[in-house]
Amino acid sequence: MEQMRKIKSTIINGHEIVRNGVLVLDEQGITVDVVPENKIDFTDYEVFDGYLVPGFVNTHCHLELSHLKNKIDTHTGIVDFVLAVQQFRNTDLEEVESAMRLAENEMIENGIVAVGDISNTSNSFNIKKENNIYYHTFLEALGFTSNRAEAVITQILQLKNQASELNLIASISPHAPYSVSRDLFQKLAAQQESVYTLHHLESLEEIMFLNEKVGDFLNLYNFFNINIDEFIPEEKSATKYWLNNFNIEKLILVHNTFLSDDAYELISEKIKNVYWCLCPNANLFIENRLPNIPSLINKGAKICIGTDSLASNHQLNILDELHSIKKNFPEISTEYLLQCASINGAEALGIEQEFGKFHIGKKNRVLRIFEDSNLRKFDLSKI
Repeated sequence: MEQMRKIKSTIINGHEIVRNGVLVLDEQGITVDVVPENKIDFTDYEVFDGYLVPGFVNTHCHLELSHLKNKIDTHTGIVDFVLAVQQFRNTDLEEVESAMRLAENEMIENGIVAVGDISNTSNSFNIKKENNIYYHTFLEALGFTSNRAEAVITQILQLKNQASELNLIASISPHAPYSVSRDLFQKLAAQQESVYTLHHLESLEEIMFLNEKVGDFLNLYNFFNINIDEFIPEEKSATKYWLNNFNIEKLILVHNTFLSDDAYELISEKIKNVYWCLCPNANLFIENRLPNIPSLINKGAKICIGTDSLASNHQLNILDELHSIKKNFPEISTEYLLQCASINGAEALGIEQEFGKFHIGKKNRVLRIFEDSNLRKFDLSKI
């Protein structure tokens, strides 16, 4: 007779928190039921402290930069960080692939089941087609001068065709407001992707340049020999520059380190479905600063979690990202953060029918999460 496994714990089941509920699994680990406390009519269950959580969703990563681990100094600021990435990025493809495989294994060990991954090349495609993790690949478009917009679109669509031939889920997205021209934003929006992503307000330098055309970003354009004569700040607003040229339905905004209340309101009014992706360890690595996360929560923002890349992080570990948030903002509830790391990320990527909760009849990854008495340290134990 088939033996069911019944585990009593606090269960983070999508947007529902089932306290003292029981997760019922069959012998193959397939979810049979999630039973609320008031409906439990059996006693043959195990009891786990902490939380049971479905596999984590890493909403923002750069797998193809994994070979840059420990090669870039911390707290450099965004301009020097970008220059360092450029310096170390191109290396032996075998080394790049080896580093990506190690990074993917690290994510699997750390309970990550799905990833929103940024790609500028096809380097990660062979790994992704093995389906060890679900990947939504965002093919990143860059081009800050209007005369390059058409060529950039042609090139990125060719890369998308390569991904499609391997049956990979891929869409095209802009890189950041400071690297995408108005024309390119418009052409990307015209592709009508189901979801876009955008690096957003991760430095004061970005705001200074887009507002006033001053600051360290001038050195960046000079280094890359990019003529910025055509760029004119739009109403002295870093937000209006891209928002007025990017008419889309759904967007994942990544970092948001220097997000203002005004920018939040402008974006929320213009774009129907916005997810705010936080990568706290990368923010600390590059700028040594975090977004005002409690303010985002108070506004009702849909928050998800990313790791960014090993160029800007020491590990690819969603739990460690939550630890950093909890350490700096202990008032944020653990249950809420675990939902950000699971169901919110799944909804951001449009995969909530497969991930983000314990789907009945499916073999879901089950994570057991402990936290210490001061609510600032988490540990993951295998079920």
